[in-house]
Amino acid sequence: MKKNAMICSLTDTILAIIFVFTIFLPLIGSLLDWDLVDDLGEKRLLADCPAFLKDPVRTIPDKFEAFYKDRFGFRNGLIKGHNWIRYRLCKGSSLGKVLFGKDDWLFLTKAGIINDFLGQNPLTENELELWKEVLEQRQQWLQKWGIRYLFIIAPNKTTIYPEMLPDHIQSSRGRSRMDQLMEYLRDHSTVEFLDLREPLWRAKSTGLLYHQTDTHWTDRGGFGAYLEISKSVAQWFPDIQHLRIDNFSTSIQNQQGDLAVMLGLGEELAEELETFQFRKPQEAFYVDFVINAKYPNLQQILNNNKFATENKNGVYRLLFLHDSFGEHGKLREYLCETFSRSICLPVTLDYSFLKSITEQEKPDIVIEEIAERKLKDIPFPD
Repeated sequence: MKKNAMICSLTDTILAIIFVFTIFLPLIGSLLDWDLVDDLGEKRLLADCPAFLKDPVRTIPDKFEAFYKDRFGFRNGLIKGHNWIRYRLCKGSSLGKVLFGKDDWLFLTKAGIINDFLGQNPLTENELELWKEVLEQRQQWLQKWGIRYLFIIAPNKTTIYPEMLPDHIQSSRGRSRMDQLMEYLRDHSTVEFLDLREPLWRAKSTGLLYHQTDTHWTDRGGFGAYLEISKSVAQWFPDIQHLRIDNFSTSIQNQQGDLAVMLGLGEELAEELETFQFRKPQEAFYVDFVINAKYPNLQQILNNNKFATENKNGVYRLLFLHDSFGEHGKLREYLCETFSRSICLPVTLDYSFLKSITEQEKPDIVIEEIAERKLKDIPFPD
C-alpha cells in the first residue's frame, strides 16, 4: 500500500510540475524569444513593448496586453497548429477571416463578403445615389478635358466561384451590392462602367481565374479582365493595339496564397498555378515619376513601388487608379503594354487627388478599379 501511495504521490508531483511548466512556457518563450515557426506572414506591424518611463501610465496596461498577445512564446507555432487542426477537422466552417470551402478552396470573410453574398447588407437608395453622383462627377469633370473615364469593379471570388462555397452558403445566395449598383447605374446613369462578371463566368472553361487559397485573380483571370477593358477602350480609340493570348507562354509555378499565409499554412496549402510569361521582351519600360498631387501616405507608396512606364509603340496615355486587384494577375503589366505612357497608382477613390494628377499628366483615359468588397465604403461627392 505504501509503495502504491508513493507512486501516486510521485505521479501527482510530476503532473503538477508539468502543468506549472506548461502554464509558464509561453512566458519563458517570450523572455527567450522562442518559437517553432519564424513568421506567419501577417500583413501588419506587431505591437511593441510600451515605454514604461515615457508612455502615460493609464495607457501601459492596454499596450502591454497588445504587446504580449503579439509576442508570447511559441505564438506562431500554436496559431499554426490550431489552424491546421481546424482546417483538417472542421472544413466548411470559418476560422477568423477565412472560410473553408470545397476542395481546399479558401474564401475571405472580412469586409462582410459572405453577408453581402447572402444579400444581408444591401445598399440603401441614398447610398446608390451617392455612388452615382460621385462617378458622374468624375466623368463629367474629365469630359471637360476631353478625357475618357471607365469605372471597373473586380468581382469577389465568391461571385465568380460560388460553386466552391459550402453548400449551405451557396444555396442561400441573395442580391449583392454589386448586383444593386450595376443595375442602378444601367437604369439611372450615363457613367461608363465595365461589368466583368459575365465575361469571367464564360472564361472559367479556359482555366483557373482565381487562386484557390488567395483572394485575387490569377494571371489568366487578370488577362480576362484586360481583354474586356481593351474592348471598352477600343470603342473610343479604334486604333489601339491589344495584347493577345498568343503573346504569352505559360508555365506552372508553386505559389502561396494570401489566405493560406494568413492561416500560417502557406507551405501546406501551396498551389501549383499557371503563370503567364511574355514571349518577347516587353515594350513598356519604367521611367522616373515625380508627383505634385497630395495624397495620404503618398511618399510611403512612392518609395515602395514603380508607377510610370513608357512604350514607344503605344499611342494613348493612361491613368490607372486601382487597389490590389490591379497589381495581381499582371493586370498593370498588360495595360502598360497597350499605352504610350501609363501611370498606375494604388490609391482609393479621391476626387481632389484625381483632379491634381489628371492636370499634371493629361491622360487620354482614366480607369478606376475597386474590389467588389469595397462597395460598402460609400464615397461622397466633392
